[in-house]
This record gives sequence, structure tokens and C-alpha cells, in this order.
Amino acid sequence: MMHVKGKVLALCISDPTHLLACIRYLRSQHCSMLLIHGETPQQTAIQLAHQAGCHGLLWGDYDSYFPVNLSAPLQEDACLYQFSSGTTGDAKLIKRKWTHIDEEIAAYNEGLGAKEDEVPIVLVPLSHSYGLICGVLASLARGATPIMITNRNPKLTWNIIRENPKHIVYGIPSLYHVLLGFSSEATQMDRVMSSGAPMSTELLNQLQARANDVMQQYGCSETGCISLSRQISSSSDVGTPLRHLQVQAGDSADNPTEIVIAASEWTHGTKDIGFWSQDSQLHVVGRLDDVINVSGLKVYPQEVETTINMLPEVDETVVYRGIHPIIGESVQAQVVLKEPIEVKAIRDWCIQHLPPYKVPAEIEIVAEIRKMPSGKISRRLLEKGGS
Repeated sequence: MMHVKGKVLALCISDPTHLLACIRYLRSQHCSMLLIHGETPQQTAIQLAHQAGCHGLLWGDYDSYFPVNLSAPLQEDACLYQFSSGTTGDAKLIKRKWTHIDEEIAAYNEGLGAKEDEVPIVLVPLSHSYGLICGVLASLARGATPIMITNRNPKLTWNIIRENPKHIVYGIPSLYHVLLGFSSEATQMDRVMSSGAPMSTELLNQLQARANDVMQQYGCSETGCISLSRQISSSSDVGTPLRHLQVQAGDSADNPTEIVIAASEWTHGTKDIGFWSQDSQLHVVGRLDDVINVSGLKVYPQEVETTINMLPEVDETVVYRGIHPIIGESVQAQVVLKEPIEVKAIRDWCIQHLPPYKVPAEIEIVAEIRKMPSGKISRRLLEKGGS
């Protein structure tokens, strides 16, 4: 391979084994890299590589090289670049030093308390920091060999789970929905980790019935993993911060504030809202941008979603901001049903369990809730009329 020290190369490779080999080799050569989802078309990948200031692109495999910006400056520190999945639909370029990632991996493995014979089964792509750093690199660092699944066939995933009874599965809520919906048998899972988006109460209950341990971790592209819970108590529970981070949040459920993260060299405001429980566990209740101001009173969408999802007829809910030209902001909801139920019954349920200002002014029954490619829901897109 060419001399790559100090350069930035974009990697768009779908085969996880080939991608991992490239990552480990380029890192050993002190080369920075940008990870692009492996199914990205060639021209789009070239545009993303140019946007990020990369010298070149490896597309499809490690022997297919495309020069992009030969005059780009060399990097003093080897870094990992990624485009964030974002919650607004607009991705931004994130840069992290590999030395910081090493620190994260050591703290993550200490907090996870993984067992020596536990097989990591990674369902999320390596182009995402959750899949790469926590699912794969942290596994390798503790001497485990991860199984990386890119095939979207749930039957294959269940077969692998059965063949490796001592395991930890790394997935996101949307993948677990598909996985649990496919299986009609009571195959028991060992440990499952969820991240990327909050679980619904219904999904949490389903996982707890099918797994020995249900875990949840919280992080963001800028900081990596922030905290993890090895046995979650609720969908908002993200557990204990990793030892190398200092975390600021609200002092109670009635007083959530922005979660601010600090390490030895940086401080980052996450724009997430959270609080410390009485047992010193971190809870995430929403995004600053998602808070709905109803006549001066704050409404956190996740609280309303949790309330609606308690109805046995409801499969999934999203709550978001509505804008009225006269009365201002209002609470709106889209609901996916498992069984028929009238909108009036949903509203009556909310009236019984929520203060009046938190009750949705409008509830729409939909076949599915629009999601971004990352599997996340963008409330901002819904506010703009997306469905």
C-alpha cells in the first residue's frame, strides 16, 4: 500500500472483515480515516470524502483506490472521522483522536464487566462508532472475537445466537423490534446491549422476558460512549458514567438539565436533557431542541410517549412539537397500533395520567413512523410535516 502516514483516507467497504483489516492497518501506519457506510454509492462516497478533506477513498474493497484531494494537509495526530447520524437529518463531521478512543475502550471494558467466554454478536455496522468502538474494538481489546453480522436475515441472527449461548448482542431498538417480531419461539438470549435511541417500554419488557440481562449505553459521536447500565430499570436509565468522564445533569426527575460531559482535554454540551436518580444513575429524558413550550410550561416528549405506550393496543409512539399561528406550540403525536383503538380512548388515557398541558392536542394513527436511515426518529422532520 502507498505511504499513508499523516494522510486521511475515506473507507467505504461493506465487508466488515475487510473494513476492520483496513482500519487496523491504517491505524498502525498513523493514518487518519473517515468511515462511510459500506452501501453508499461510489459517486456519493467520493463527494463525502472530498467534503471531509480526505486525500483518497477506498471504495468497495481495499484495492480499489480513488484519489480525491492530493493537496490536503497532512494530519499530525491520527484520528477517526465520522459523519454523525444527526437527529435533524443534517450530518456533521466528527473528529476524534485515536488516543482518546483508546481511553474510552479501556474505561468501557471496565464498566461493562464482560465475561471471558462471552461472544460479542454485533448487529450494527462498523461505520457507526457504537458498532466499531464498543462492539468490535472493545471486544478485541479484551481478547474476545466478535461476530459481525451484516446479513439482514433475522433467521441467521437467531441461529448465531443459539449457536453461541454465552453472548452479548449489540443492537439498536429498531433492529430488536425486527428480531423479536420474527421469532415465534422462546429462544433465550444471554446479554443484550441497546444504544442509539431510547427503547420503548414495550420493547424493554419484551427484551427483559427474552434475555438474562438487558443493558443500555448512552453516548454521542463527539464523545463516544458516556455511560452504561448493566441492568436497566427503565427506558431512560443509562446507568453509570465511564470512569474517564465527568458528567453534569439535573438533580432530580423534576429538574432535568442539559447533560454536559468533561474529560481531561475537552468539554462537550450534548444538547440531551437528563438527571441523576436517587441511586446515582444517569437518566436521559430527551433533547433540548425537542422540548415543547406549551404556554410557558415544558413538555418532554419522551414522558408523553412512555404514557401512551403503556396502552396494550399501542406498538409505537412519537411525540413532537406542533406550531399554531395564534396559540403557539402544542403537543402532537403519531401512534402505530398493534390492535384497534379509538383516538378518543388514547386521549382519555392521557388525561388520566398526565397534566392537561401535556395531553396531545392532536393524535394521528399511522401505519408506520418515518425514520432516518440510522433508524432514529427525527422530530424536527415531523414538525415540518414529514410523515
